Amino acid sequence: MLAVAVGATQAQPVPEIAEKSLGVFELGARRFEAVAEVARLTGPGELRQTVSAVRFREAEGSTLWERRLAYQIEGDRFAETTSVEVAPVKGREGEGLLITYSTLPAAPPGSRSWQLLGWAEDKLADFGKPVSIEGAVAEQAPGQPVAASWDERLKGDVLNFKVWNGRFSVVVPMLVRWDWRSFALAYLPKRGRWKVECERRPVTENVEVDLYPAATEEAGKPRRVKVGPASKIEILWAEGDLIWDDSDDEIWLGVSEDIFLKVRIDGREGYLAPGDDLDAIGLPERE
Repeated sequence: MLAVAVGATQAQPVPEIAEKSLGVFELGARRFEAVAEVARLTGPGELRQTVSAVRFREAEGSTLWERRLAYQIEGDRFAETTSVEVAPVKGREGEGLLITYSTLPAAPPGSRSWQLLGWAEDKLADFGKPVSIEGAVAEQAPGQPVAASWDERLKGDVLNFKVWNGRFSVVVPMLVRWDWRSFALAYLPKRGRWKVECERRPVTENVEVDLYPAATEEAGKPRRVKVGPASKIEILWAEGDLIWDDSDDEIWLGVSEDIFLKVRIDGREGYLAPGDDLDAIGLPERE
């Protein structure tokens, strides 16, 4: 989403402003409605409407929480458009609301961001900035409530984000501390081990790959291992750094370029470095 001033010059069209209900929700004994303020430009074509504000209000009309979204008009359309969805989140220790912001046209590092809200100190409050990710929430299905997972090690509710790195998704848990209004990385972003979700393409030819003893090319001489169409390839985990950039009005969560993949190939375990060896096992770089 563009962090620029809202408005139109004399040479630009003036958008019409309307409201759209995003649903009625309950937290505890409180019942309220989520509303999107939508800016519309007349005329055919795409990029003609965008959400300019999100607010939650009670039945009598009082606003409990609001976030305004800046936009920019280029010619006769918006430079980017944002749509918004709201879903309830239920965990073992608390409940809240998850706002999903989707932006078109998609631009790096991601086209979607998520913001968690909850009830604290007798008010509806956000649990921090939106987190922008190229990926998805593992527990979220369109139009359905979000069931937070339980992390037994941390004794807390987590939402698992599938963060795309161009070849596979790294599953990153975000820990919710309902009483503290906290929504942040469950584990340190440096040199972590992360679950992996991927769709491998079939191996069609016989090649060799380098299996390193640890998740660094400085760990020692790699072992050359043959890979072919009949090879049994198991993806165990990814190891390396995450990117947690909190320098803007949104936080960007990503995966570093030097993350290694722990694999088992025909019973032999080791780490694959980023690059051609991932192509060889059926994980080519994709958008």
